[in-house]
Formats: sequence, structure tokens, C-alpha cells
Amino acid sequence: MDRKATIGYVLIFLIIAVTFYINQQNSAEIDRIAKQEDSIKSTTRKDTPQTVPLQEIKEDTSTTSFVADTTPEKKYTIENKKLKITISSKGGKMSSVQLKDYKTFEKKPLYLLNHPSDTFNYKIYFKNGVVNTADLRFEPTTVAGNSITMVAKTNGGTIKVLYSLKPDAYNLNYSLHLENCQEQIPQSQNYIDLKWVNNIGLVERNIEAEKPTTTVFYKYKTDDGVENLSETDADEL
Repeated sequence: MDRKATIGYVLIFLIIAVTFYINQQNSAEIDRIAKQEDSIKSTTRKDTPQTVPLQEIKEDTSTTSFVADTTPEKKYTIENKKLKITISSKGGKMSSVQLKDYKTFEKKPLYLLNHPSDTFNYKIYFKNGVVNTADLRFEPTTVAGNSITMVAKTNGGTIKVLYSLKPDAYNLNYSLHLENCQEQIPQSQNYIDLKWVNNIGLVERNIEAEKPTTTVFYKYKTDDGVENLSETDADEL
């Protein structure tokens, strides 16, 4: 046997020996990992909480402090020959205003106000916090055919709103009064915030016919006459 053949056999023997050693190590490592996984699974099974059937779970309400206001909304109506106005006990606001002598393009009753998303809210700043009239429940104290007075109690005082119609006119007399609230309102507080949002429904045939005929009329207390915004141009109060 020559020298090259001898070296070849020796190399083959070394390769086989190293491969056998590596396989032995890998087998031992695989056994160790498998035992470790079995141990983890066993521990997990012991620590896993028991599942309680859904019907056996009962809600604990003993610490619940929030009580929802379930007072149902009440509505009251005042009217004359021209207008029919509905007043809501929720916030003491107008919930609908119907013009009796007019119909929509589709011959339906014409409402100036009648959308459930309309907002009318006074934000009144008392010493101990802010009161939103939209969150209060108002009760009528006097109701006549064309007038109504709504009252809500808060902060030891009374918030009163008055609505009154003349027999044959489109004008609505409205006033807000705070009674016995002087001590609860800071002396530096000389204003009340009003948020009034109306979603006007379509009364003409389409929006193109609606835009040039829709406007807002208003009157400042110190002014003699009534003004209005432009129906076709951008305008400001």
C-alpha cells in the first residue's frame, strides 16, 4: 500500500469518527430539549385555571355607583293660528316648530325645527362647576293655550324659561330667568354660553331651489328693526 492510499484511509476514518461524535451530541441535545418541553407542558397543565361555564358567571354590581337617568321625555304644545310649538322636558327646549299655513314641496307639514339631533343648551358657570341645561329635566309650572313656563332646580336655585305666543302672529316671546342663583355664581361671571344647532330639513323640491330662499332673520335688543343674512352671498352677523 503506497503512502497516498494510507493517508486516504486515515482521512476517511477521521471523517467517520467525527460524524459519529457529532450525531451522538445532537441526539443527546434532542433528548434534553424533549424532556424540557414535556416538563413545561406538565407544569402548564397544572397551572391552567379551570374554565367556568358561561351561564355560571354572574356580574358583580355591588360596587356600581353610576345610575342612568331613565326619566322619560315629556312634550308640551303651545299654539296659535300661525304656529304650533312643541316644548321638551329635556333641557326645556323647543323640539319642533310647525308653520300651520304652509306645506313642503311634497305637501307635508312644514317644520322650522323638527330634527332629533338639534341642540339647544345654555352653559351656566356656577362656583362648584358648570351646569348644562340640556342635561336638566324641566317641568311645567303654568300651561295655557299659547304660553308655558318650564322650571328646573339646580344648585339651590331655579332655572326658568318662558314661551308665549300672541293669538295671530309668528313672533314667539321667549325669556330665561335664574332665580335664587346669585350666591352660587361668581361675581366675575357676567355671561352665559349658548349653543344652538338646527338641522334644517328640505322643504323645497331640491337643494338648488332651497339655497336661494333660505336665510336667518335676527334682531339685537338695542336695534329698532329686524335684519337678515343674505340668501345668496356670504354674510356675517
